Amino acid sequence: MDIENLKIILRVAECLSINKASLLSYKTQSQVSRIVKNFEELVNVQIFERSTKGVKIAPKGEEILEYCRKITALYDEMVWQNINQQKTDYHGNLNFYTPINIHSDMGKILGSFSTHYPHISINYKTIHNDDIIEKLSKDDDAIGMITPIYLPNKKTIVALPSKLIYEEISIVPIVALCCASAPFAAKYKSLSTKTLTTLPLIQYNPYENKPSTTMTLLQAMQVKEINFHYTTDDFRVFQQLLIGGYGVYIGVMPAARLLSENIIGIPIRSQIKVGFGILMSQNSTSKMTHLFKDYLIAYYQKIY
Repeated sequence: MDIENLKIILRVAECLSINKASLLSYKTQSQVSRIVKNFEELVNVQIFERSTKGVKIAPKGEEILEYCRKITALYDEMVWQNINQQKTDYHGNLNFYTPINIHSDMGKILGSFSTHYPHISINYKTIHNDDIIEKLSKDDDAIGMITPIYLPNKKTIVALPSKLIYEEISIVPIVALCCASAPFAAKYKSLSTKTLTTLPLIQYNPYENKPSTTMTLLQAMQVKEINFHYTTDDFRVFQQLLIGGYGVYIGVMPAARLLSENIIGIPIRSQIKVGFGILMSQNSTSKMTHLFKDYLIAYYQKIY
């Protein structure tokens, strides 16, 4: 039983639903059910009671779940302690680039990193994937995060120069994100690409003369009739439209902790997947760049 499976079991306890836990863990319901069953057999205790309405924690299950919480907390502490032990008197500037991400936890990441390494100044910019690749091709000591889109043949539509190294953190499914109280939220358990053309779509596109993430995803899924009800480059307006239930945003399912309480994800039936990970030059000799890379990977491994 590895640590990630313990986190999935805790997610089932948090959601009280195998289905919701599977969506947030990017696994099938059968995979999650198997993980729970195998762990219950391992500890010889029934942790969950299952019914058509979902699951509830069995009488002896809470005690086992508390052990799971302690184990995962100790694991996370160990990971962060290892990072903290790497501290030396780092000084300097670091260029860091990411694409626009509506679920971004980046403020917390940068603040936490600066607390540990106060003498490293980070120049952070959000730009298009293509521009990130161009920046890193010219600056060996810069670092970025990108989101390659994988086609059914497992090929990606993002072309990387040979001098750049991509280290993937996770692969996430494409979903329609919408307000939980919107009429179409209760109507659909999953969506076909054809159905997408009948919904009021929201396009958030802050990039000038660049395709939006939603447009790129729809084109990759070969959706031909793309009619956006709303297009905006203002993030506050985008949030108001989404939270108000006026439309849906085509994006990726974020980690559980990054998903707003009143926003849900409706799975889209497509073989297209989206990855996200670290991009840097293989010629980089900067210890700060490698330190920040390890920090980013450790952070995201905690929430995915």
